[in-house]
Amino acid sequence: MDAAPNCAICNAPPYPECPCEAERLQIAVKQAEHRAMEEQLTEIRDWVISHARQHILNQFERLTTTRKAQHSAYLATLPNYTVYMQYSGHPPIHAIYIENLQRQIAEAHAELKRGIDADWRASVLRYPDVLDYFYSLVQLRIPDERSPQVVEPPFAAAGYADRGFASQIAKEKKKKRRDSSLAPPERGMHMDEPPMHAVLGRVRGPPAAPTPPLAGGISAFAIYTHAYLDRDNLPASTPSASREPRVAYHLDLHSARHTAAMDKKSGAYGGATGGGDTDFRKTFDREKYALLAKEREQREREEGKARYEAKQEGRSYRRRASTPEDLRMAEVRTSRVDVASLVGKTMLVPAGSGVGKRGKSAGFYCEACDITLRDSPSWIEHLNSKQHLGNTGQSMDVRRATLDEVRERLRYLSRKRREAMQKEELDLDKRLDQRREEEDKEREAKRQKRNEKRRAKKDAWDEF
Repeated sequence: MDAAPNCAICNAPPYPECPCEAERLQIAVKQAEHRAMEEQLTEIRDWVISHARQHILNQFERLTTTRKAQHSAYLATLPNYTVYMQYSGHPPIHAIYIENLQRQIAEAHAELKRGIDADWRASVLRYPDVLDYFYSLVQLRIPDERSPQVVEPPFAAAGYADRGFASQIAKEKKKKRRDSSLAPPERGMHMDEPPMHAVLGRVRGPPAAPTPPLAGGISAFAIYTHAYLDRDNLPASTPSASREPRVAYHLDLHSARHTAAMDKKSGAYGGATGGGDTDFRKTFDREKYALLAKEREQREREEGKARYEAKQEGRSYRRRASTPEDLRMAEVRTSRVDVASLVGKTMLVPAGSGVGKRGKSAGFYCEACDITLRDSPSWIEHLNSKQHLGNTGQSMDVRRATLDEVRERLRYLSRKRREAMQKEELDLDKRLDQRREEEDKEREAKRQKRNEKRRAKKDAWDEF
């Protein structure tokens, strides 16, 4: 007799071995490790990271404190530095000494900044060693093999026999029958009537008679009332079976009305139940506000840095005024300004249209600034002015060209030059012919001019 058990997963015979149990065991082990170690690993990781970060920050603070003390001591040794700080950067001394002192202060600040960057880089590069050290302080202990918790776990006393799923179902059914027999009868029902479920319209025991269809124009309440009144008007010879479904009419109609109301899933005011209609509530875009918070922190960090640098240089910090969101950098003109098109032209201007430079009048009119300029130099100067650039949505800043753009521009100029040289080589004969024609035209113009002067001189002598 083979006493080897079958597979507990698929009930396969013991030979050959079924891989189901091994696979399920691996899954169970992974799940148990996840449940048992996830929380501990998270706690250990948070503890190690917090202590390592605090250690790095403390080390960096010690280095920077020493460096800043040396920096302040060096500044105190500079000539006229005390007077310079006393007068907030405007001491009553010669400009040459002020310029020399400012140059020395700037060099000292630059050296301090390079030292702080080097200290921070050295501190951050120690993170792997610091993390290894703090992780080495964490200890995981395995219990003793002879420990009572290992020898006899708490669930071993109840036994490992599988009592089956059918016994549990039988217990639940038995409990339901006991509860239904002890429950008091509902109002309007007798003990001998079968219990009914008012919401779902189901009858325990034999099924009830089907509900007749609703006639057009008759409400469910009318049919229920009619059926209930006819119940007492039935003759005595009517069998009891025909009396039984009368109550089912009421219950079926009530359940149908309730089921229809449940299918609509509407609230007391016509909206959706369960909080579905929440369009009136204010919602927040978490990603948007997180991005705004990061931008605000970046601005505050930059402002703090600017304040610190201003304080080190001995001047007061003034926050830069905010610029419009649609402000763009100054753009180069793609075409030449046409100032010669108005030469020799007459303009009709209504009386009182312009007062001084304001308003549209005769001359060069700017729609963005609503002013009129009389001559071309002032017009060109206005186009480059701060007032015009601000009214057209441009700032005085010019975008700094990148290295790739400079290289591309140099390639373009070189290519353009090569093309011009190739064109000269290919069209040399044609250009020589053009030059000859131009020289002939010049000679002819000079000859005509000499002839006109001779004729004018001759006519003058004739008149004399």
